[in-house]
Amino acid sequence: MTGPVVARSEKFRFTEPFTGLECIAKAGTVIGDNDGEPVTTPYDDCVLVMPSVRQARAGVTVVRFARRRLL
Repeated sequence: MTGPVVARSEKFRFTEPFTGLECIAKAGTVIGDNDGEPVTTPYDDCVLVMPSVRQARAGVTVVRFARRRLL
């Protein structure tokens, strides 16, 4: 797992109703808006871990990124 995305305010929004473990194929894909700043995937085959805006407010983690790897 890599770094979290932390909400800047309660205005954080995802572009889709992500529920978790979605794999986003391309780096740079916009998945949300963090108070006016686009949130993009940092690398190819990026997995969204526990995306939630249920408690979105400044300083709260709204999603974490993970790398997809074959076992």
